[in-house]
Amino acid sequence: MQFIGIDLHTNKFTCSYRGENSSANAKKGKRTETFDLSECG
Repeated sequence: MQFIGIDLHTNKFTCSYRGENSSANAKKGKRTETFDLSECG
């Protein structure tokens, strides 16, 4: 199972992905990306 967290803002949103085998404070297996909200995006 994968875990996903999303933080919404008016001009962007941030997603954090974590694999099921990652511990709560592990850097490995975790990925965070920020996306701009626009007409094209």
